Amino acid sequence: MDDFEFERGTVVIGSRDRAIGSVVATVQAATQDKRFKRGMGILVDHRGSEESMTTGEVERRIMFVANVSRHLSSRCAVVVGEYHSGLEQIAKGLAESEGTNMRVFADGIDGAKAWLREGTRHPARNR
Repeated sequence: MDDFEFERGTVVIGSRDRAIGSVVATVQAATQDKRFKRGMGILVDHRGSEESMTTGEVERRIMFVANVSRHLSSRCAVVVGEYHSGLEQIAKGLAESEGTNMRVFADGIDGAKAWLREGTRHPARNR
């Protein structure tokens, strides 16, 4: 299982394992933690993955996070390495079609955290 921490109204999940089951188990553990509140922002950081993931593997993670966003969170952010920067457009289209408020960031974690914080300060703008 990967690790997670709570930081300023957001759960930050560090994903190092290539297997989708690992990120699923970590998200489940984080959302079942007593500190998690429905509507809290979720950030899944894939930059620490020890192995390079295929585009298909990253897409599966994005689809999983979109599903979580639809049911548990006001906003979800996925941080990927530069090598997956093209997924930003795929994720945008997926988020729009799924009715979720999710973004993919290829330029680092700071932009993702700022975007999530903006959503918690102005919840009416989340959708």
